Amino acid sequence: MEAKHLITGKDNETLCMGRVSWAASYAAIVFAAGGIILSGGALGIAELGIALATIAAGHGAAIKLKETTEPTVEAKQESVIPFLSGLQVVMPETTEK
Repeated sequence: MEAKHLITGKDNETLCMGRVSWAASYAAIVFAAGGIILSGGALGIAELGIALATIAAGHGAAIKLKETTEPTVEAKQESVIPFLSGLQVVMPETTEK
């Protein structure tokens, strides 16, 4: 799994701003918690848990609300042999005796 799948929509090509914001929010909380620890401060695990849960709930709800507006994945047919991609297969008619 590539990292881009975490921040793109259903088509795995279009950036989803909800998911980008979600990732940025988590990163901000983790870096803030790391800064508190490195500066010798006390990190309250309850406050950290509440912050992460709030981010998860808010962004999860936002992504659920916008799921109907995401670009859809179009069925792409790819040939194993590139030069045969435009070839059409015609099946002969069978007659039963």
